[in-house]
Amino acid sequence: MMAKSHFWVVCDAVDYIQRCGNPTQKAALQTFQLAYGERGSVAEIPSHRTAVAHLVGYEAWHTDKFGDLAISMRTFPRGNRREAVGIGFNMFTAFNHFINPYPETDGPWPGAGGYSYNSSSMRGFDSLVVTGISRYLQGLVDVEKSLVLDRIRPRWTGGETAWDENFSKGLNDTRFAPWNVLAGTYYRLLLRHHHDPLEVRGPNSHIVGLQLLGPVAHAVTDCCSVQHVRSTLGFGHSVWENYIKAKVYNRQIKTDPDLVGRFLLEEPFVRPDDRLSDGPLKGRFDLEGFLRGLSMRTAHRLEESTRMTWKQLWKAEGKFWRRYLTGSTMRDDAQYLYNMAVAGTVRLLERSCGDLIAEEVVDPSTGLVDPGKMPDLKRIQDEHPEMPSRRRGPEDVPSEEVMSVPLSAAEDLLGFVPIGETHLTGQLKSAVEALAPGKDGRSDARHAEALLKDVEWSLTDQYRRMEHETGGKFSPLSVRERIPLDSDLSAHFGTGTFRLPSEKECDDPESLEQYIDLSDAHAYRAGKLELTQRVAALRHLHNQALQAGEEETAATLERLAGDLEAVRGAQWADFSESFELSPGRRVGEENGAVQAAETNMSKGLIARMVDRLSFFFEVPVTALATAAAVALLLIFVYPRGMPEQVVGLSTETWKKPHKLKLMGAGKLVPKAPETPAPAKVHAAVLIQFKYFGDSLNQKLVNEAYHAVAPTRAIRAKYDVLDPAKMKELLAGEKGTKVTAKAATSKLHKQAGVNRMLVVTVEAHGREFNVRSRVTDPETGSSKVVLSRKNVSRAELTSVLGESAKLAFPPD
Repeated sequence: MMAKSHFWVVCDAVDYIQRCGNPTQKAALQTFQLAYGERGSVAEIPSHRTAVAHLVGYEAWHTDKFGDLAISMRTFPRGNRREAVGIGFNMFTAFNHFINPYPETDGPWPGAGGYSYNSSSMRGFDSLVVTGISRYLQGLVDVEKSLVLDRIRPRWTGGETAWDENFSKGLNDTRFAPWNVLAGTYYRLLLRHHHDPLEVRGPNSHIVGLQLLGPVAHAVTDCCSVQHVRSTLGFGHSVWENYIKAKVYNRQIKTDPDLVGRFLLEEPFVRPDDRLSDGPLKGRFDLEGFLRGLSMRTAHRLEESTRMTWKQLWKAEGKFWRRYLTGSTMRDDAQYLYNMAVAGTVRLLERSCGDLIAEEVVDPSTGLVDPGKMPDLKRIQDEHPEMPSRRRGPEDVPSEEVMSVPLSAAEDLLGFVPIGETHLTGQLKSAVEALAPGKDGRSDARHAEALLKDVEWSLTDQYRRMEHETGGKFSPLSVRERIPLDSDLSAHFGTGTFRLPSEKECDDPESLEQYIDLSDAHAYRAGKLELTQRVAALRHLHNQALQAGEEETAATLERLAGDLEAVRGAQWADFSESFELSPGRRVGEENGAVQAAETNMSKGLIARMVDRLSFFFEVPVTALATAAAVALLLIFVYPRGMPEQVVGLSTETWKKPHKLKLMGAGKLVPKAPETPAPAKVHAAVLIQFKYFGDSLNQKLVNEAYHAVAPTRAIRAKYDVLDPAKMKELLAGEKGTKVTAKAATSKLHKQAGVNRMLVVTVEAHGREFNVRSRVTDPETGSSKVVLSRKNVSRAELTSVLGESAKLAFPPD
């Protein structure tokens, strides 16, 4: 569920206990209050002001912002920093908080099937990001810097080798723990390490004491959420969460005491085997089994309401989920599952208090057994947000306005308040209006593109002013790794979360379908604006590079900006021509529209990326806009002066092929007179490596040059410069500074090279793309002689050798 909904579930659980709880539940609530709050009667404290709400509820609200998983991106251009816990407003949190109630294959985790990012993100906006991080940034899970891995490792049953193999692969192939296993880790720390602060890199950098129950309560609610038990993100995740949040905010979904009471008397709330039978916590609450039971009950409810098997639901596409989200069964499911989450939280509070008493951490009469070990609960923020409140009455702000629309103001795009006089605010408003569909359901793409160009120029001007004010210490492509504290922006990847639906949109299926279309329209506009911001940022860096005399870098940045303009203009303009808001019309048209758009797209970097992502043409508009925006976050964080590729230089010495000597017993045959050999062509081979990052080492460079060593047939016609000699001639320039253009010119002037083979090896995950071109240094003309994609490591040597043979034909 949406972040603030997690807090409201905790508050409603407290309220239920205060009004309807049994003596054990009331005693648990009072015990927590004595230990962590005022010493008065908890019955007289408003539910949202109790110690449980402030500590458990606060951390349940912010669990999606924990940066406990680090990703190492070997091509991520951030100086020496190679690990990241988030990109943009998105955190790599807790492995996406999924639990699969009916795993199709057994995973090496106890009690539930594990899952991988590849399966959990096979549809929707996450799939582009996972693929992008894995293949294009060569992302791996950073075992050393991922806080949570050592904590869940004892629960792994697949052995040491299988564990190590998980993290030696790309992110796409990495298997993670299901949500109940991770939540179980927090619970064990609560019982056995109650006073030890735990680092989570969230709004509070560390959590301790009752705060440790926050992520566990978050897991309870996730297990009662339709999308979190599917184990695959698909169409409708944000719509479901926005719908729930709006209904709860408007108090249209609220606690039904009778329903909560019935839940508490049924499985998995009451089980004969709900205590652990072995292990260090023998006799304590079987939390992991309880969470899995909740997810199974959610799955069973979904099967009943949709009349589909779990296997069918697991594979269901956008059309099905669109029908579900606008049907009456979804409204009934939302009420049912929200109350189940409240009941689950009641049980969690009751059982966790009992376990803390048994562990002699708290006492029902006095609170903490050892007051001297009272955890330091001071938050790290100077100003932390007020706890979110629900609508009190008709005079309150309606739900559709409680969430600001991202990218709706100039500072949203800039990242700072505009400096001096600017027309940016008015230009942005005009562009947004032009991107909105007109009466015919279409937007004026040509007019919008012109207005976006005006926005781009104003952005560039603002970047120039900011650079002047900061003395050059400013980058418009900086990466933000924290979600705003009071924001409900999705912790998953995306352009941002659209506003909540209104009361009418929640209650009327046709209006809700129109809301889904409006959400798509917002994503379309947001994607356009993010593209514009990236183009402006690249143009600003392009101007910086020109002023610094870095012509090669400037040319690269301009090409990237041109690629983005092509995406913003050609592709998205074509897509908008079929864009309309009438309910249900676009679902069947999306594939064809996107494919037609791709035909007209410039075959630049983004296009090559899209070529590799077939799923891109199977997702709804929201995911399309999100995917493009996220691709920019991943690919174009490109600081000034960072080379796009590295030219490899080697001390490798090519030995001449051994001359064959014929041995025989006969007479010596007189030598025939030698004819003068024709002059050989002076040639050289230069290999550049792209997207390798830290994985490029001298051994690999040497092996590559060894693979292109000239054969006897090549040596007969060409005098190919030895790599060691070439490096000597290029001395004074470090390998990372050499460019193919500069090297070609220098070798032509100093060594008479008049035929140059330039081989570019691009790393894409565990495969390579190889492109070889031959250049005439005298005329500057060149031609491609070889282009291969998806070359394995084992095949790379032979492909490089083939490049040399094609570049230097003996005839």
